[in-house]
Amino acid sequence: MKIILWNCRGLGHPRTVHALLRMVQHHSPDILFLSETRLSSSSSERLRLKLQFNFCFPVLRSGLGGGLLVMWNASCPLTVSSFSSSHIDTVINLQDALSWRFTGIYGSPSTGSRPAFWSLLRRLAAASSLPWVCGGDFNEILSNSEIAGSNGRAEYLMQNFRDALQDCALCDIGYSGYSFTWSNNRSGTALVEERLDRVVSSDSWSQQFLGAYLRHLASPASDHSPLLLTISRGPTISNRSCRFHFEEFWCKIPECESIIKNSWMRMTTL
Repeated sequence: MKIILWNCRGLGHPRTVHALLRMVQHHSPDILFLSETRLSSSSSERLRLKLQFNFCFPVLRSGLGGGLLVMWNASCPLTVSSFSSSHIDTVINLQDALSWRFTGIYGSPSTGSRPAFWSLLRRLAAASSLPWVCGGDFNEILSNSEIAGSNGRAEYLMQNFRDALQDCALCDIGYSGYSFTWSNNRSGTALVEERLDRVVSSDSWSQQFLGAYLRHLASPASDHSPLLLTISRGPTISNRSCRFHFEEFWCKIPECESIIKNSWMRMTTL
């Protein structure tokens, strides 16, 4: 199974829609999660038909901004559990595996609204004990190693993010590809890059899908890079081309210990 997650920064321009169409045709995802779509309900349905997905669930834009959208195919039995302007929570019931959760995330771009977003994440964690994978644009970094071209982020903002993940028993699953997923697209010394987009999971989800891995794709038409999550119950040949990125601060989060061990064992045995 494959999931693409992308903050597309609006789908009103033909160039962005064309880039998304090419991405879907090339990677054939079973689930597509988009944030900042800025689409109406009718536009979401037209996009579904264009991308040839069987189903879609939109969270409509507020004013001229925002908007979330999840699309999926009939081969992926997905049910939407809850939604808001910051998330779409779903349950997936596969015949050959236990049920599990996928939550698409769009974190508040305003630091003042960030505490409410972390509270939402904690409520989602308390809502179900199913194996859980959660990803998208969190609009925050975990450490200053995830930012380049600036003086860094205030420590309390990053600590709030780390605390939320710890309270939710979620751990970053690592990635391959370029280190940063967002850029201000400026040149020279004005360039700033950050890793705002990521995928995190519970230990039970990581144990169930030992072959899962994440790639940062090249950004075709947005200041955010798309994420490609490939999900497998065991190690796959595709992992041979992946370079797993490890961050030392993960070791400070108790819930991450088994996930780190699984990822390390997975990569060293390929």
